[in-house]
Amino acid sequence: MVVGETGTGKTSCVNCLARALTELEGKVDDPMYRKVLILKLNPKSISLKELYGYTNVDTNEWFTGLIPHLVSEVVLQDKTENKYWILFDGPVDALWIESMNTVLDDSKMLCLATVSYTHLRAHETSLHLVCRLLLEKKKKKK
Repeated sequence: MVVGETGTGKTSCVNCLARALTELEGKVDDPMYRKVLILKLNPKSISLKELYGYTNVDTNEWFTGLIPHLVSEVVLQDKTENKYWILFDGPVDALWIESMNTVLDDSKMLCLATVSYTHLRAHETSLHLVCRLLLEKKKKKK
């Protein structure tokens, strides 16, 4: 997780690391060095339903959210050894980050409300870029 105030170079650091890993692919005999593709989204710019998906209670129809779509239709459909970083660029809050807990640990499993599980491949990475943690203790006013 990359954390810092606005304008401190978080995005530049992530982009630099992605370029370096991509540039070293084939030059260094290590599977860590692969082409990196960054998929950016601001999780606070859309609703939780749009982010994770939801079931329409009237029709009982499931609507896939942006994260499951990115994981299943983009990342897992690519048969190359490219690395995908899904970059959540924006403030972290308890509502959307709670659902990401399973992806953030070593299991790399995305669990959805449909009781479906999507397992990321070993070389996929979830990367979170944040301006500030909303969960941190607020400074006391004097």
